[in-house]
Amino acid sequence: MPQCPSGSCKGSGAIFTEADLELLCTLTNQSAIAIANARVYYVLKETNAAWRTALRKVELLEHVKTHLGKFVPTSVLQIVERDPTAPALDKREQDVTILFLDIAGYTSLSETLDQEKVNSIVERYFSSFLDDMYANRGDIKLVST
Repeated sequence: MPQCPSGSCKGSGAIFTEADLELLCTLTNQSAIAIANARVYYVLKETNAAWRTALRKVELLEHVKTHLGKFVPTSVLQIVERDPTAPALDKREQDVTILFLDIAGYTSLSETLDQEKVNSIVERYFSSFLDDMYANRGDIKLVST
């Protein structure tokens, strides 16, 4: 058995061969690939979690948009669509004027007239103050009972 310099021999005392070097390179390359794959897996896992969070937010916003539309003015819905975290949505004190409009006899009108005529009457009432409302940054929420 040939003598080898200190630290360059196998545990058995034999000298490392070209085949041993080739095996070591293969193991090293496979280890590097495994580490790279683990890093990619971690990034994908984190990205997937971020996408799930974003999807939940979108689903929540869609739910809010669908149901909130029944209760709030269109301008508020537009703010929520543009930026759900908008500072404009924060609670604040503000003086407001609220106009409740009820057309006397609306039920009997809607029962006796065709829908087009009823709509024309409602539009006539609204048109009398609509320009003033919009000029003062007002909004409308129609609620029928």
